Amino acid sequence: MKKLSKVLTWIALAVGVVSLILVGMMWGQGDDAIAASQELQSSTIAPLFAITWALFGIAAGAIVFFVLRTWVKNPKSLVVALPYIIGFIVVLGVAYLLTDSNPTLLSNGKYSTESDSFIADFGIWATYILGAITVLCVVFGGFLKSLKK
Repeated sequence: MKKLSKVLTWIALAVGVVSLILVGMMWGQGDDAIAASQELQSSTIAPLFAITWALFGIAAGAIVFFVLRTWVKNPKSLVVALPYIIGFIVVLGVAYLLTDSNPTLLSNGKYSTESDSFIADFGIWATYILGAITVLCVVFGGFLKSLKK
């Protein structure tokens, strides 16, 4: 296990160094040059996106793996988590029903695509609903705490 930890540390260090080199190249070229040249975009920005997606995939995979492993080892934890999972799915369902996919006028004078508008609107509605639930829980929790005193 200690050997694996060292290997992962060296991999993380290598990814960090490569990312810093790419960011340095990007800053060295300047925003205008990168915006004007497809070649510069593919040599600086595209690898950063690839690294980001790879790290996102690794993180999501690790989360799913460890959650499933915990549920297999301790099935009672699944029963405890089930109402929260169902509640989150209900929130996403409500956000999906409230979503509007009409194209929106962007700052550059063009219109967004229907799918981009749908994804953005869905994210906004989900954030609003989860934020409202959070505020209600904080207020309700504070109210209950004041009743106990």
